Amino acid sequence: MRLGDAIPKEGSRKRRRRPGRGISAGQGASCGFGMRGQKSRSGRSTRPGFEGGQMPLYRRLPKLKRFPIINRSHFTVVNLETLASLEPDTQVTLQFLQQNRLVQSNRGPLKVLGKGVLNIPLKITASVYSKMAWRKILSAGGSATFEDPASEKNLEEATLKQLLHEVESLLKLPKGWDGYAAEPPNKVALEKGRIILDVSMALEFLPSCVSPSAEGGIGISFLNGQKYADIECFNTGEVAALISNRGDKNREPEVWEVHAKENEIEISLKKIRDYLYTA
Repeated sequence: MRLGDAIPKEGSRKRRRRPGRGISAGQGASCGFGMRGQKSRSGRSTRPGFEGGQMPLYRRLPKLKRFPIINRSHFTVVNLETLASLEPDTQVTLQFLQQNRLVQSNRGPLKVLGKGVLNIPLKITASVYSKMAWRKILSAGGSATFEDPASEKNLEEATLKQLLHEVESLLKLPKGWDGYAAEPPNKVALEKGRIILDVSMALEFLPSCVSPSAEGGIGISFLNGQKYADIECFNTGEVAALISNRGDKNREPEVWEVHAKENEIEISLKKIRDYLYTA
């Protein structure tokens, strides 16, 4: 006979526990939890993995040796501040960076990060872009091409989601957020801003920043050096675009009204892009 052969007889049933029904029930008084202490209290005593306050196993393991990351990805990294000194419309690839000694070694596919300011349009081809780098490249009038088209779609969705989150967060502003009596943006301005962001994403011409408007609404700004342009989405549903040059004090800003239709917004965005990146 083996231990595994000692099983209950077919049809037999074990008596259920009846805690708190007196000592004859077998679990009376303290119900099997003892007199006092952490493990005698109601509710769960400790969470899974808790080891009394010492460093638990699931946090100790990554610090131990011989736990390598399987299939680690290695990249040749470059920041935008390194590319800011290039000529406009330069074709930037990993081979170009190596030939011009802008990267010291080839550790794998090219990855572009967003540190620094970029005010010139560049045509960059890389495997990976950070969201900030991708926004800055497109905001400067350049192009960011992916070696893998699937990665481009994922980054577009992530960037658009981030821009929409920035716009939606403006709805939480209180009245008088500017220290005076400015109205916070409402849902009407939010809907107009979404349309503009969708069109700018389709044109690969992303805004530099999104901010509340002192006139009540949302301001979508495009910057390039001393030149800037704003599209104001007011709480009344009106949309106005403004272009100006901060370095020219004698020049009056040019203002025109934009109706929130995709074809007219597209024309306005193209006009802004031509103004910002045309000498």
